[in-house]
Amino acid sequence: MVQKKLKQQNKVFITEGEMVVPEGDSGSAENLTLSNNRMIFRFASNQKPPWGMPKGGIIDAAAVVDGKPQSDLITLFDFLPDNWSSWPNTYHHIDVVENSSQRGIIKVERDWCETRVSTIYSLSRNAHVLEITTTITNKGSGALNDIYPGYTLSLKGGHMYTPPGLNNMKKGDAKKALGKIFIGYDENRFIALHAPYCTYIDHFGQDMLTRTSLLPNESKTFSARLQICPHSDISKVLPAAGKQNNCQWATLSGRVVDNSGNPVPAPFIVVKKEGHVFTWSKGDEGEYSLTLPQGDYALYAVAKNYSASDYQAVSIDGENDSEIVLNFSNLAPPGEVTFIVTSSLDNKPLDARITIKKGHVPEIGFLGRSDYFTELNRIGKACIVLSPGAYTFQISHSAGFTAQAKQIDIHLNSKEKQQVSVSIDLAITPGDRNWYAADFHHHGDVLDGVTSPEYVMRSQLSAGLDFAFLSDHDSNEKNEKMAELAAQRESLFIPAMEISPAWGHFNIFPVNSDAKLKIEPGTSTINQIFTEARRLGAKIIQINHPYSTYGYFRSLDLDLAPGGFDPDFHLIELNFQYPQKPVMEKIWELWNQGCTYYLGAGSDTHSVWQDVSGSSRMYLYLDEDPSLTGCIEALKAGNSYASFGPLVFPEIIFGNTISVLADEPLSLKFEVFAVNNIKEVRLICRGKTVENLQTFKSEISCEIEFSVLPERSCWYSLVILDQSGGSAYTNPIWVDVLAPQ
Repeated sequence: MVQKKLKQQNKVFITEGEMVVPEGDSGSAENLTLSNNRMIFRFASNQKPPWGMPKGGIIDAAAVVDGKPQSDLITLFDFLPDNWSSWPNTYHHIDVVENSSQRGIIKVERDWCETRVSTIYSLSRNAHVLEITTTITNKGSGALNDIYPGYTLSLKGGHMYTPPGLNNMKKGDAKKALGKIFIGYDENRFIALHAPYCTYIDHFGQDMLTRTSLLPNESKTFSARLQICPHSDISKVLPAAGKQNNCQWATLSGRVVDNSGNPVPAPFIVVKKEGHVFTWSKGDEGEYSLTLPQGDYALYAVAKNYSASDYQAVSIDGENDSEIVLNFSNLAPPGEVTFIVTSSLDNKPLDARITIKKGHVPEIGFLGRSDYFTELNRIGKACIVLSPGAYTFQISHSAGFTAQAKQIDIHLNSKEKQQVSVSIDLAITPGDRNWYAADFHHHGDVLDGVTSPEYVMRSQLSAGLDFAFLSDHDSNEKNEKMAELAAQRESLFIPAMEISPAWGHFNIFPVNSDAKLKIEPGTSTINQIFTEARRLGAKIIQINHPYSTYGYFRSLDLDLAPGGFDPDFHLIELNFQYPQKPVMEKIWELWNQGCTYYLGAGSDTHSVWQDVSGSSRMYLYLDEDPSLTGCIEALKAGNSYASFGPLVFPEIIFGNTISVLADEPLSLKFEVFAVNNIKEVRLICRGKTVENLQTFKSEISCEIEFSVLPERSCWYSLVILDQSGGSAYTNPIWVDVLAPQ
């Protein structure tokens, strides 16, 4: 990797040349660079961006300090015409409009279906922000109704600050946000997307969108700003957002000391407005200063692993508030709690997830988390440094599937060390019956994933999964490390990859560790993608989240999938992030046609601290010791089922075919289990419920027998619901009805 020192520190300049952003993704010498003395941006002008996006977006962005670019912060910044829907694209033009000592301007023009999309990026001398304006014009003969255009800022690691007032909402209406700003941050940097047009967010605000429509020949323009700073004081975002309504501003300053009166080395002042985090400011050696616009606020001081100070109210009315002194005290240094987690069955150490349910969880991500995991090499042990205070912890292993989580109350004093022993009551061990669990959609830390292989492994073990699995976007680079970790724990690893064009995502496995993706997914047809999957060694192709905005089945319905329908796949995913109903209706339709596509399931976890590994999973029946070959054969044969909680043990293994004579009754026997109590068991035949059992009384297990009289060849499957809303969907038992002899 080559790192250049930027010589023209007070000038904007545009270059074509070597990569200049450490840890960046721009690998083409012809990619354009737009920079000044504060920020640098690399465009995908001659390189395809990820996820099948057309050329022209920003793929590297970093702060510049003393003429040197810092580490890359993003995977992609671009304009989305309609959220993450398919982007059919036939051309792109990237032009340098201005390259002077005062300003650099780049114009990117592309098409989206019959729509023209033109984006202008402008960076001025000594500016703190990159100005962006996009005009989208409908050149088609019909209206575009209810589209969701806007900018996406896909982060490379770190933490996310969802627009204030939205309570870390993943997606939904953003009209009540206190500010139309999304921030990605870490201890030494932040990047902010100012999106004043935004009325809807997705992916916690990484996608800042608005709902609109475009009549034929109608144009609409969207403006935004990107701001990058080499520190974690996000209060610097506020002036960049503009002097709101010409209101008055005040400077707050003061001291922050601990409970012994000593200055706190690295304090943070958290500012709340209307009960929500509005901003924060970082201090130094017990001193801080920040500027706030007119309004009513509540502030407190905190530091890493310290307790928080009391709140102090501040009202800035714009008359006599130009400078306000506000001091904070009594921050208490941390303590440490060590958890020892074991199984009640044999008292052996057990992998676990440890979650703070009540107690102090810092609202600034890098100051502390709410979720922790036991260690890989010291099974069942976790040492956690925390601010002192009262806590309720939830300790879980395979929670909701084979065990209930345990809750433990403790009080941790400053500088105290505690040890807490927790025994998890495993209600059932499916492996004893040859049923094994895996999460067949899980990301690491490639592209938009932020979880290292070590924590993927720790999280999957705490979920009670029997097999390790990793499927990063268009990459298998972390599979080797994941295989090493799985071997340390004597766990079977299934190496995978998620091939990710804009019109459909596909998990393929197993993938050879030494084979690299050679096609460009965004410009490939479905047949080319499936052919490449087989070249990579894959025996299984799974259609991921098929009805999402970038799902293959949705794109087929809209005639947006290059190459149309290709039947050469195996599994259809039930994804934890998306509704199950349309997927099940589709797969039942395919079974009615005699197609032997079977269920897959995955959590689609990108961050193990925001999502729960194994929240949706597959249980596979293996009549021999677990092996990679056995797993593939079981999935292809449908000897499996998808679960969001309940378990089922059939007398006739799913995927098998049973032959019966016409007019001969068939007995279907199952043992059903739900740690959260069984609510309902439905027997499905040809996509219709033929029997529905709802007479359960706080039962976690029961034996069920259905007596059916099939009149023609058909199939039967189960839908199982538990009392907490968990569900399970089985693959079919095929029934071949023979004529009487």
